[in-house]
Amino acid sequence: MSTVLSVELPEEIMEFVRVEAAANGMGEAQEYVIELLRKERVRKIREYIAEAIEEGLQGESREMTEADWEALRQRVRERSRANGEQP
Repeated sequence: MSTVLSVELPEEIMEFVRVEAAANGMGEAQEYVIELLRKERVRKIREYIAEAIEEGLQGESREMTEADWEALRQRVRERSRANGEQP
């Protein structure tokens, strides 16, 4: 499913997007913008994981139970839905 988002860009930014899209082998500026947003989403997910690992390293050490793993999976699903991703 797709949703339309209309954004007005200054001409110099639009030209930059066109040039970058062409340089990256993309037919349309829209593809370039979508790819930038996908990369940003991945960056944020990686940041979240790194923070969670750091938080875990700071806490008390113990073995993960099945309930812990399920709670972690649920948190990831919820975060994915909040970011508009399919779980």
